Amino acid sequence: MKVGTIVERNYSVSDLGKYQDELFLNELDEITARDGVTILKRTINKENKSVKITARFDSDQWDVCKAVDFLSKNGISVEPISDFLIIAEKNPTESQIKMRIICEEKLESAKDKAGTALVDIEALEEQAA
Repeated sequence: MKVGTIVERNYSVSDLGKYQDELFLNELDEITARDGVTILKRTINKENKSVKITARFDSDQWDVCKAVDFLSKNGISVEPISDFLIIAEKNPTESQIKMRIICEEKLESAKDKAGTALVDIEALEEQAA
């Protein structure tokens, strides 16, 4: 990946309990940052025990082996469950990154509301039948 490229990728996580600990994640973020990758956002999905990570590559010589080793030493295994989705290939401004994240969150919220509405409609149809 080129310097400044921002990507998203989904991973299955063996132990979400520990993976959600703020101090643990701060230490993990420091390790990845030292090796050329900045974690911009994590979205944890408890239903399927996965996490979607948005990250920026800050170096042409990036490496996540130390981060994976840190996870392993703490009893957590991760497996990629999607390919990299490239969001940007140059250094966007901080406000552009925030705007994209806000838009994604609003889209997810709208999808959740649409799903709830569909369930409500189906329940009403069943009652009417």
